Amino acid sequence: MREEISPKQNEKLTLGDSLFIAELTGYISLEMWALYEGCTTNAIRVRVSKGIWQKGKHVVTPKGGKSMVNLKAAKQWLEGKGSSRVA
Repeated sequence: MREEISPKQNEKLTLGDSLFIAELTGYISLEMWALYEGCTTNAIRVRVSKGIWQKGKHVVTPKGGKSMVNLKAAKQWLEGKGSSRVA
């Protein structure tokens, strides 16, 4: 029988937890991506509003959830392969 794991009230994920989840899902929170890239979450939102990143491709927001960065699309953008416009 598997033990059910539930988060404690107000418990925050660590960077290690977030990276593990990102590896499993292919997505990471805007906050964690900003930390990785050395920018702000607002810079990411501006990137989307200017069309540098595409909503639904680079950044996705599930119903009732937080915006997440698609790691595959972001990696392509970093390598200069997947941007709509030059950053």
